[in-house]
Amino acid sequence: MPDSVPQLGLELISTKTSIEDGQLLTDEELNTAIRGFEEGGFQESKHAAGILSEGKMSKGAWDATSEYLFDLLEEASVVGTLDEDLPKAACKAARVIAKINSNTSVDPPLRTELGESLIRDGTGDEGNPWLTTAGTLLLSTAMDTGEYEPADEIAKRIAEHLLALSKNTDGTQEANLTAVGYGILGRTNNGDHAKTLVAESIDLREYLYRTESNLREGFLRFVARVAQEDPALLEPYTVELATHLRAESFAVRRDAARAFLALCDEVNWEALRPGVLTLNGPFERDGPTLPLFAIQFLQRVVQHNPEAVPQRVGDAFVKALQHDDRFTSVYGSEAAIQEDALTRATLFAAVETLAPEFPELADVVGNGVFDELERWPDEGVKLFVAAAAGCFVAVAPNVVGNRFIRLLIDDSGVGGQDGSTGTPLVADKSTKAAVSRFATRMAEFDGKKALSTADQLVTHAEDRGTPGHLDVVAVLLQIAHQKRDDDEVRRNFHDIIERVADTHEDEFLAWDEDVFDPELDQHSAPDDSE
Repeated sequence: MPDSVPQLGLELISTKTSIEDGQLLTDEELNTAIRGFEEGGFQESKHAAGILSEGKMSKGAWDATSEYLFDLLEEASVVGTLDEDLPKAACKAARVIAKINSNTSVDPPLRTELGESLIRDGTGDEGNPWLTTAGTLLLSTAMDTGEYEPADEIAKRIAEHLLALSKNTDGTQEANLTAVGYGILGRTNNGDHAKTLVAESIDLREYLYRTESNLREGFLRFVARVAQEDPALLEPYTVELATHLRAESFAVRRDAARAFLALCDEVNWEALRPGVLTLNGPFERDGPTLPLFAIQFLQRVVQHNPEAVPQRVGDAFVKALQHDDRFTSVYGSEAAIQEDALTRATLFAAVETLAPEFPELADVVGNGVFDELERWPDEGVKLFVAAAAGCFVAVAPNVVGNRFIRLLIDDSGVGGQDGSTGTPLVADKSTKAAVSRFATRMAEFDGKKALSTADQLVTHAEDRGTPGHLDVVAVLLQIAHQKRDDDEVRRNFHDIIERVADTHEDEFLAWDEDVFDPELDQHSAPDDSE
């Protein structure tokens, strides 16, 4: 059927261009792609794979087409460049597999041997960059699972691929072919020589100015790794790197912040100032999905010098928090999901340090924290609330501290609708961790109040038979233990230690070894003869 193939090709192209971005493939679109694989040649297979790469695929669609995709890749590994359309078709097929891995619950098989074979073919004497890219896409998919690390030989071949294409990077095609290669070199622990070779041989400034988002995403992964291993190499380019914190693509902003984070402790701080001055970009753009690496970068900046954070950066950060549903007065069980735990912990470490410079942060995160601590028994929520309370107490220790003391000594339950049922507040592990976090923060601001609170808690624990309170006492007394240069603190510390040591020592699981050291306590006790 000589006339049917051109007609099929037109139908494939028309179908591909009419697919709505982000939508599931329809049955008609899927059937058209399958016809392309079955009835056409390599050119039609390329267009068929293009259809699959444009729309979202269900598991059923993947099951119906995956064999065609891997057949294309297998044939490309054997036939290589004998047909000019085959390498491009293989690259399209590999893109579909990579997209399936990142966007759906489908786990494609890890074809690392096939990926390495394609890279060797693509970088050989008669190689083709499309084959190399197809191989790197397969290996990148395997790396996403954490179950693959490319050998040094493969890393060097990818480096050769990148260096060859870096000499001719005028168009998007070269960007498409290099992006995933940079991503692999940026994540691998092998191939250090290859990474150094690439970093020293290409024009870093030119690449940092590139506009193709797919190139920047892969390249910035590479830059982040270079920053970790040889920060001085990137120091001259921090101004250009800073521009990516305001990019359209979330992945670009994420990896730019990751690179800055790696540079933070290593290079001249003044060299990073341009990045600090543009840091509000990620917060302004991302709203409810605050980028973890940008938050970590902000935290590092604050640790270095809180005053280095410009007002507009602080304002953007506050605004982002105000519009993030994780920081409203009702968190719900969803706030405790594991994948958010690191973000919340890092975020509040930054917030606590920034709060004295930007007091409005305390208003944002402090609203309703006590109500939430009583309302939700989920461990993640309690830790979340305790971190928020730590921020709040940084700004208003007296107000918050007094209410917190009342909360500790109250017999209100956790988990009951009316607050009258359930176990005592500090009796379960998660709540003890939360209140200990808060108590530690309170004690940092007022050691005397910490001792007074400890005294009340010991009395309460003994009277009510709730030894769980003593874990909090341990935290408070450890803080006081570090502040014994003050006579009153030292005296109170000694009195409470002496009172607790006789009957409760075994219940203080978190004590340092020297806390109950009799000799140390004897030296610390005030001399009655004075």
